[in-house]
Amino acid sequence: MVYSLEYDDVRSILAHVCDELAHMEGVEFLVRSFHQAAWPVSVDVDLAVLLEQLPSAVTAVRQGGSFVIDFFAQGIERVLRFERQEDMYRVTCVSREAGWVPQWDVEWIVRSELRDMLSALSIEFLRLARARCPEDVCHPWFVDWSKAVS
Repeated sequence: MVYSLEYDDVRSILAHVCDELAHMEGVEFLVRSFHQAAWPVSVDVDLAVLLEQLPSAVTAVRQGGSFVIDFFAQGIERVLRFERQEDMYRVTCVSREAGWVPQWDVEWIVRSELRDMLSALSIEFLRLARARCPEDVCHPWFVDWSKAVS
């Protein structure tokens, strides 16, 4: 795939890879949180949205900072706020979707568990991307992105 310096950036590559992965048998993206059933997320849209925010999330966890993951796509429209408190992260969810509110106001996760969860996500995504879209993973934008999440 050819990407334009004027109109594209790494988000275009991530969206293309996620679209390709969505067509692979057995590939799924699951989000469960706030004592809810699995959220209505998809590989082709919502995973791409998360992946574009992953470098800043990984950096924040490494440095012990706060960060936000915004699932802004229509149909999910939820914001997760991660605030570090000692060796834990306090996670709150704000819904912008009428008709859905989290059952729990707050969840807690140990910093090392969050780091491991983000690492596992990036490792699995990179493995699948290499298998499905070998040209895309060689693009300089994708290489920089993969370094930021590794």
